[in-house]
Amino acid sequence: MGRHDISQLFTRGGGQIVLFLQGAVLLLVEGIIMEIAVFLATILPAWVINTVIPLVILG
Repeated sequence: MGRHDISQLFTRGGGQIVLFLQGAVLLLVEGIIMEIAVFLATILPAWVINTVIPLVILG
């Protein structure tokens, strides 16, 4: 099995699995970030949330 055979496997549909996993991981990470933001919003004053969260997003 040569190098060309392995790369041919990825171009025939293996890329779809990678795209699916990338999307699923991105969705999971976004959910975790939202959970952290909601948790922090319940325990911190509003002025901290309104300054720190935008700085983190921009960073």
